[in-house]
Amino acid sequence: MKFKRIRAIDWSNPDIKLDDDTVLILGDHFGDEYSDEKIEIPKNITVFNHYSYYENTSPDVILLLGYFLKTVHNFKNYKMPLPSKSCCFNFMINKGRVNRKLLLAFINYFELTSYMHTWTWTHKFYNDSSVLEYLHHSNPKHVNIRDLIQKGFDTSRNHVDLKFLRIGITADQYARILPEIMNTAERYRLGLGDMFEQSVVSLITEPVGVAKAMMFTEKTAFAMVGLTFPLWVGGYKQAQEFERFGFNVFHNVIDHSYQFEENFVDRCFVAIRDNLQILTNFEYAHKCWNENLDALQCNQQHLVSQNLVNHITAPISHFSEEVKGQLLAV
Repeated sequence: MKFKRIRAIDWSNPDIKLDDDTVLILGDHFGDEYSDEKIEIPKNITVFNHYSYYENTSPDVILLLGYFLKTVHNFKNYKMPLPSKSCCFNFMINKGRVNRKLLLAFINYFELTSYMHTWTWTHKFYNDSSVLEYLHHSNPKHVNIRDLIQKGFDTSRNHVDLKFLRIGITADQYARILPEIMNTAERYRLGLGDMFEQSVVSLITEPVGVAKAMMFTEKTAFAMVGLTFPLWVGGYKQAQEFERFGFNVFHNVIDHSYQFEENFVDRCFVAIRDNLQILTNFEYAHKCWNENLDALQCNQQHLVSQNLVNHITAPISHFSEEVKGQLLAV
């Protein structure tokens, strides 16, 4: 058995030659973020080691959270914090994904103010044309598209609202951290941790695009380390899936019904709309945090537990240790 790792950008490369006994490992998030069409895969055994679910994927595909497992492993010997909170929520934006652009629009739309965030693009300019075009054809049932565009987007200029550029860690600082320190625990310690430790809720925008898919990265891991309530903006059944891995997603605090919305824009919108109290009222948010601190710390401990490793590696438990090591490598 041979193994070949590729990135999503190489998926359709005709120069990639595969023998019948080659296991193809996709070490990246996948596909056109504005498309939820079925993925066509080769006949080889194929592993997606960033996903635990991807709708319409062949049953022959092994879905494996290898990247998430590597991320949480970095926190094994990390001294976990007991933070104090000062704002309702946080969010991380490092690339212009569709759910992240929609999140910025919904923050404007609902006039949210009690947050900390990172904006780690190297400049403030980006083009909203693709997400605006998608909105016009998205047909959500809960969102008035015209109203959202008017209140949420500034279509008169081609850069992000300046208020989103006031960040705790600058793009230059983050750029210095990222290439040299790939250990996620170090990135957390050197600048990102303060944001999570001072906020109550994490608005997590994993790069799943509009597809009905489930993925967990350092954004979710940081939310657990910082003792925050997780809320996946645009995530399809991600709260349900995270529960399956043994975590508490706090249904008593966060309304996760958004995760079952069929329409992607609705999933993003309802996630914010149905949780406005905790996203706007810090006194209420802090009360919820204090009342659930023990359970939040249990999540923090579970993040680095062998039990989580067992959950994640269950789909490949029948392979030898050597093969499992190859499949989990990212």
